[in-house]
Amino acid sequence: MQFKVQLSITVVLLTSLLIITSAVFAQNDINELIEKLGQNDFRASMTLQRMGRDAIPALTEALLDPDYPNHLNVIYVLDRMKLEEAIPTLKLGLGFGPKVREAAVKALVKFDNLSIGELAAELLVEDIDYHFGVASLISASSHNRVEIVAQLLNNLDFAPDRPEVVQRVAYVIAMVYVEQDDLTRAAILDLLSEQAHRSVAYRSYLRMAQLARGLGIFAEAAPYSVADQLVECLKNSNESINNQIVAAQALSIIAPTDPQAIQLFVELLVNAEVESDLTKAAVAGLEKAGGLAKNYVSQLVKAVEKLPEDAQWRLARVFVESGKIEPSVVEFFISRLASSNSQETDFYYVRILGAIGSEAASAKQQLEGKLVKAENDELKAAIQRALEQIGR
Repeated sequence: MQFKVQLSITVVLLTSLLIITSAVFAQNDINELIEKLGQNDFRASMTLQRMGRDAIPALTEALLDPDYPNHLNVIYVLDRMKLEEAIPTLKLGLGFGPKVREAAVKALVKFDNLSIGELAAELLVEDIDYHFGVASLISASSHNRVEIVAQLLNNLDFAPDRPEVVQRVAYVIAMVYVEQDDLTRAAILDLLSEQAHRSVAYRSYLRMAQLARGLGIFAEAAPYSVADQLVECLKNSNESINNQIVAAQALSIIAPTDPQAIQLFVELLVNAEVESDLTKAAVAGLEKAGGLAKNYVSQLVKAVEKLPEDAQWRLARVFVESGKIEPSVVEFFISRLASSNSQETDFYYVRILGAIGSEAASAKQQLEGKLVKAENDELKAAIQRALEQIGR
């Protein structure tokens, strides 16, 4: 009896040892295969593929190892497995460089039941920046683009203190938007108009405008219909300053000539104590509006004094274009030049009157008087140049 017990114990121990030894050898075999895969060994690649889900942990570890020599081969093996268990590892591939990212995209779009929009929402809030990969994934997908964007927006869940997430989401939505036809673009804009995260909507509008301009398709692709939303954002005293800055930047690109936009930009400059991102956007918008802001010249001249030199000269375009079409603007600057007591303001007004050209002929007498009294050679040269531009 005692012999039988001892024999049973021995069998159990040997069996356990055999199992442990087999597991160790199996792991060693996988590690060897992973190493050979990194060296472009075709047989190792095929063997790992046949192993299926048992090889996924080791392949994941290889993909996450920054020193592993061939991340692309890892994606290829996972792609050929066609297993849903490989999806989490394939998602990681979207955060790599172009070649690995492209291979991961091609693998993921083969899963028909995978919700691209939900996956995008999940990845865009990660600490790792996946926005290039997500944009590529959506572009390669055969799913309806409006549905993808809707899923993305409906599943977004992030803290408001993460502006980097807003940037990523806006980039992805803008990339999808510019690639679509007019009807699809309009549908995407409708989704954004109802989006609870207003920061996402405003930033998306800005990115859309920037991309459309950069791609040379601004006339047909700029999101003109959102101008009213941007205006309302700037009018809303309860809106966050960050959202208003983005709204102003977007408006300065999308609709700088809109009468409401011009008025708001002027108010922003007049009420500003110092230069800020908000005033920079206002200057950019007014610079594009040019002579359309002629009714606000007197207000803007007072605001100019608070702005840095670069902004002052950018706004000079408003004054020059206004002077060319509105005689009262010329008379206004003649008056300002007459009452000026500093060389800096003299120089500024002289340059504006000179740039207005022949329409500023009534300024000749004032300019000639300033020339006689001028002691600074640079100012004298500017006055002489202005008189030449106007035509003596």
